[in-house]
This record gives sequence, C-alpha cells and structure tokens, in this order.
Amino acid sequence: MDFAGRRRRLTALAPAVVSAVLCATVAGCADEEPPTSEPTAAASEPTGGSSLAVPPHAVLLLAPSSTSPTAPVQLGTADLDVSVSSLSGGGVGTAANAAASDKAFSFPRFHGRNPYPRAVLIARNRGSVDMLSPKNDNFAYGADIRLDSKSTGRPEDNGNNIIQRGLSSDPVMFKVDVDANLRPECTVKGRAGSVTVYAKDPIQPDQWYRVQCRKRANRVWIFVAEFLPSGSTSAVAKVTEGRTGPVTLVNPDTPVSVGGKVAVDGTVINSASDQFNGRIANPFVRIQTPQ
Repeated sequence: MDFAGRRRRLTALAPAVVSAVLCATVAGCADEEPPTSEPTAAASEPTGGSSLAVPPHAVLLLAPSSTSPTAPVQLGTADLDVSVSSLSGGGVGTAANAAASDKAFSFPRFHGRNPYPRAVLIARNRGSVDMLSPKNDNFAYGADIRLDSKSTGRPEDNGNNIIQRGLSSDPVMFKVDVDANLRPECTVKGRAGSVTVYAKDPIQPDQWYRVQCRKRANRVWIFVAEFLPSGSTSAVAKVTEGRTGPVTLVNPDTPVSVGGKVAVDGTVINSASDQFNGRIANPFVRIQTPQ
C-alpha cells in the first residue's frame, strides 16, 4: 500500500485504536531533557479528537507547489507569506516517492562536517493581524514525518524540529520536535508557564509517522501514529497537565518554522538549527475557540 493509501486508512482511525496515558508531570524542563518520572493514570482525549486526520480549517497548512517543486504553498485559511530560509546552500525539495495527491517536503541530509547545507520553511502573517497566535483558544499542530537514518550528532543539530513558533528563550512559544533520542515531544509555553509532553516511545528512522500536539485548557496532548507496512496503523497518546496562560506571541512578525529553528527575522539559526533530516508532509496549525 502506498503512502496515500496509508494516510486514508489513518484518517478513519477509531477511538478504540488510540490508547491514552496520562503523564502527570508538569514540565518546566529544558528542550532536550525528558521528565525524570512519569506517573500514569487513565485519561481521555480532547472532545472530538479521535481522528488523527489533518484537521479542516487549519490556519496554516503547507504543501509543495505543483508548479515549482522547491516552493511551498499555503493551503490554510490565514493570509500568510511562505518561503524557504536557507543556510550554506541548503534547499527544500519534493520527496520523489510521495503520492501525487500527498506530496512531502524533502529536507537536507545530515552532514557530520562543514559545510552543512540547511533549509527551513517559514510562514509569517502578511497583514497586521496575528493569525498564528492561539491566545486562550484551543489549538493543534503537527505533521507527517519520516526521519533519515542519520539525523543527529552535532552540537548545533542534536534534534529534529518539526514545527516551532518562538524560541525557548522567548516568553511565549510552541513547538513539536524529535529529540536526540528519537522521542517526539510537544512544548507549549504561555504567559503563565510551560508544559512539555513526551511520546511514550522513540520513533524509528525511515518510517512514516503522524505526530500531533493538542492544547486544550490546562492539558497538552501528544499523539504519535505509525503507518505500518501492512497498511494498518498504531497510535498512542499521552497528556501532561499544567497552566500555560495565554499563548500570545509578543511579536506578530514571529514566523512559524517547519523543519528547523529560525530567528524572528526568519534566518536559520546557525548555532542551534536543529535541522530536520528527512521528509515532512501536511504541516499544519489549527486554532479553535474553546468548547
């Protein structure tokens, strides 16, 4: 079954397929440090959250252009400028083996020595209204990913950023990435605190996964679903509780980055790029009024 077929199978994922585990640790830890203890108890998903399909009405949803393989296009509802930010001659292409109806972005391969070409997709508000700040609303973000067999091993690249807005040094930010131990994590940092939730297990290189983060009230979920060779799917959810307060970016010009870490002006951060090495499809951000 091709990738498009596996994606259709996951779209129909039933609630019984998702096993949820509550991580009661309130995370105030560093980006690459998992919690030291994870007491568990039963927990439920957000209302209406059983399907891991790419949600409709996302404010941001990027896809490769049908006319220019190296250019991203915005398919979401927000009015955004989208582009590629490069370092040392890096570029973003289209995965050759992605299905025609579901193309993936291809990011630079890992280099153990310099020069190290790097490239990141960036999206920023076109107008004066910040369409990318969740504020007090529920929101979700994530993507389908496939890591290369080698993706870490340099001080400036000890992880793989999937989606991020803001930096860890900023008062407000949110991100999803895969740490140096190949463990996906979601972090939401608001005006009142920061919450991080780690996936139960590491992912395997050269396999497709759907990784999504969801923030609702004082809970942050991470969902990781593996596309199995048989065409079936296996999904696991975890949730962490903690107060974040409003997730409102100080600077509305702060870009959303896909595939790496950038400064507020959109330039790739050379000293800590956390370049994603592999493929990313359907990167999205959805903001929703609390129910």
